[in-house]
Amino acid sequence: MKNKTDTAPALRCEAMVRKWFAFPLHGKRLLWAQRVRIFCDGGWPNFYWYPRFRTAGYSSHWKMFGFAMYLWGREINFSFGKDENGLYS
Repeated sequence: MKNKTDTAPALRCEAMVRKWFAFPLHGKRLLWAQRVRIFCDGGWPNFYWYPRFRTAGYSSHWKMFGFAMYLWGREINFSFGKDENGLYS
């Protein structure tokens, strides 16, 4: 009989998600338009099954706003507004 605390299936599923989702998005620009930018970080955040969000701290200097979403070992950044003073130059 299996132990109720057996985490092997969850770890196998996590490895599969990392292989098919996290690695291909490493440091990629998903959408890079003039007013909308969506990109994936190049780091390695913690693995969460449910998304977590944080507000991006853009200064009024850049005239932008946005948020970041942490999901399945990736940080996906969303920024909106015209980049007035070269934040992404």
